[in-house]
Amino acid sequence: MIVYFDSSGFIKYFGKEKGSEEIIEIVEKSKKHDNLLMSSTLMISEIIGGLDKWYRQKLIAKKQFEQLIKVFLDTLIELINKGSMKFILLDNSQAINNMGILLKHHFGGCDLIHLNAALISDCDLFVASDKQLCNGAKDLKLKVLNPEE
Repeated sequence: MIVYFDSSGFIKYFGKEKGSEEIIEIVEKSKKHDNLLMSSTLMISEIIGGLDKWYRQKLIAKKQFEQLIKVFLDTLIELINKGSMKFILLDNSQAINNMGILLKHHFGGCDLIHLNAALISDCDLFVASDKQLCNGAKDLKLKVLNPEE
């Protein structure tokens, strides 16, 4: 099964919050080649930026921040080396597709990049924990998993 991850879904692999167990199961299955994980290259900087925001807001200590960055990058390297995760880089024309969905559901421009990358990936499942983004994905006929629902 091809599973496309938005950053809001993949970050749950590294924490203990609503929906984390389901995400952990999907990622662990990919390590056994039961799933192929896909995302936009944008996910990497979004997650690192999100962890940095937690640190700056003093939601996590410096040591925890550094550990999370290391675990995140080590996990990506492991998944990539096993062939269990691939990243999509959109060209200019692909990046601007489906603008109407963005305007209809009022999510951010980076989320539109994820939706367009998911469409290109021909994924069986789109994973995100952003309700507006999930609604946009449904409008594009993607099968959606919101681990928070």
